[in-house]
Amino acid sequence: VFTVIDNFVNGHYGSAHWLEEIEAVTL
Repeated sequence: VFTVIDNFVNGHYGSAHWLEEIEAVTL
């Protein structure tokens, strides 16, 4: 269960966080 949740969090929030970081740097 923890693995699934961890993967979901890393996949969703992780990717979103990276995109926000990239956008912040680009802008």
